[in-house]
Amino acid sequence: VTQYTIHTTGTSTMVVATVVLRRSAVSFSTTATNPSSSSSSLPRVAVVGGGITGTLCSLVLQNRGLAVPHILDAGKHGVGGRMRGYPGNLGMQFIRGKDPKLAGVLQMLESSNILQSWKGKFGMLGTQSGHFLPSEIIGASGVRSNTMMRNDGVLEKEEQGGPDMTFGTMNAASNTSSNNNNNDRSTASDGGDFCGFVSQDTMPTYVGIPTMADICPNICQVSNIQVHHDCQVEGAEIVKPTNENGDDGGWKVYCRDAEPQMFDALVLATHDASLAGSIVESIATQEEQATMQDATSSSTVSTISQRLFMLANDLQSVRTKGKVPVYTISVQLPPSMSLTGESESSSILQPPFDAASVPGSSVLQFISRDSSKPGTNDNEQQGEIWTAVSTSQFAQSVLDNDTDYETIKTYLVQELLQLLSLSSHAASKKSTSPVVVQPDQLVNVSIKRWRAGFNNQSLNLLEDCVTLAPWRLCIAGEYIRKFDTHPTPFEAAALSGLDAGERVSSFFPPLPPQ
Repeated sequence: VTQYTIHTTGTSTMVVATVVLRRSAVSFSTTATNPSSSSSSLPRVAVVGGGITGTLCSLVLQNRGLAVPHILDAGKHGVGGRMRGYPGNLGMQFIRGKDPKLAGVLQMLESSNILQSWKGKFGMLGTQSGHFLPSEIIGASGVRSNTMMRNDGVLEKEEQGGPDMTFGTMNAASNTSSNNNNNDRSTASDGGDFCGFVSQDTMPTYVGIPTMADICPNICQVSNIQVHHDCQVEGAEIVKPTNENGDDGGWKVYCRDAEPQMFDALVLATHDASLAGSIVESIATQEEQATMQDATSSSTVSTISQRLFMLANDLQSVRTKGKVPVYTISVQLPPSMSLTGESESSSILQPPFDAASVPGSSVLQFISRDSSKPGTNDNEQQGEIWTAVSTSQFAQSVLDNDTDYETIKTYLVQELLQLLSLSSHAASKKSTSPVVVQPDQLVNVSIKRWRAGFNNQSLNLLEDCVTLAPWRLCIAGEYIRKFDTHPTPFEAAALSGLDAGERVSSFFPPLPPQ
C-alpha cells in the first residue's frame, strides 16, 4: 500500500471515497449496473497504449469477462510499442520472465506459437582483442554484478587497456554525457550487461514468431481484443452522469483527428508518463475546487487532493528527467561475406556468437545475429543480418550535439562492422589479416532512434501499478515500481500490465448466473 493508492482497505478510507463521489465532479456510480453476458452491454475500458503493458492488461480484462478492453494505440503500423521497432527488427531483442506469474504467461504464449525459445551462443564480447566469453563460463567464474562483469578475469585484462579502439573523440563526448545521466536501473542500459542478458541466462530466452513485432498483434488477434490504430490520445475527462443510476457518466477520451469516445474505466499504459500526469492533475484540481465549495469537507478529503497533485508532479518528473535514449541499427552483410555453413573461405565473417553484451564499447552495448532467432525468415543467400543496440551515452551525446543522421550512421556502422570483424578474426586463430567489410558493401542499413528507450527514474513504489478506484483509473508501466524489484524493463512493464488488468476487473461486479 502506497500513498498514491486511494482505494486502500479499511472502513474510513471507503467512507472518504464515498464522500468524494457524492460532492465532486468525479461522479461514477459506486456500484456498476450488473451487465449481461453480452459483450455489447459489458462496461468498456479504454486501454491507452498498445505495448506489452497495455496488451497484457487487455488480455487479463478479456479473460476475466467483466469488461471489454479497447486498446487505443498511436502506432500507424500496429500495436507493439518498443517491441515493434518498425522497420525491421529494431525494437526489443528478446524477453525473459523471472517472476513465476510472468514465466507462466510466457509459457502459455509459447504453447500458442506466439513465442519460441531462442537457444544460441550467448555471452560477452571484448572490444580490444575481439575475444568472446560464453555465458556458461562467466557464470562458472562467480561473477556477481555488472560491475564485476566489466573487470573480472579475462574481461578485466582485456577492457582496462584504455578507451574503445574505434572512436576516441566520440568516447570523450559519451563519457561526459554519462556523468550527467544517473541510470538507476543498471541492468537496463549501459550497466555492462545489457538487460541482464548474461547474468540472467539461466532463464528461458524468448523471441516472437515470426518476429518480436508480431507478439502484441498476435495476442490481440488470438484473444479477439479490439484495437484502434493511429489513435493518438491527447486527453481525457470525467463526464457527470445525467440520471440517478449514474450509468451514463464515465471517461470521455479525446483522440487526435477523431470524435471523442465514452468509456467506463481508463487505463493509462503508455511509456510516456506525462499523459497520466496531466489527467491526474485534472482530477486533483476538480477535487480541490469541490473541497473549497463544500464547507463541511474534512481535512482527509483535502489530503486526497494533495496526494493526487503529488502523484501528478512525480509522473511529470519521470517523463522529463527519466527518459534514456538509445539507437538500434540493423545491417545486412553482402552474400559473399555471410556464413552459409562451415567454410574455410578467408572472406567470410564468422563471429563465434549469436548474441553478446559488449561492456567495453562506448557506442554499442548489445549485438545479435538475426538468423539465429527461431522463425526468422532470413534468406542467407541475400546476406546475413546483424542487429545492435547503442549505449545511452552515445545516443545522448549525438542528440545533445545535434549530430546529423549520416554521421550517426557512420559511427554505428563502423563500430558494428569492426566488432564483427575483430571477433571473427579472434575466433579463427589465423595469422592472416581480419576480414574487412566496407560500409558501401552492405546490402541494407536501417536505424531507429528511441528518444525514451528506457527509464532511469520511477515512482519508487511497492506496487506494479497505481489504482485510483473511485475514479476508475489505473496507471501502468515500467516506471511504477522500484527499479531493483524486477531484473529488466520488460518484466517491470509486463507485470504492471498483468496487475492492472486484475485491478481494473475488480471495478466491476461479477456476472449474474445464467
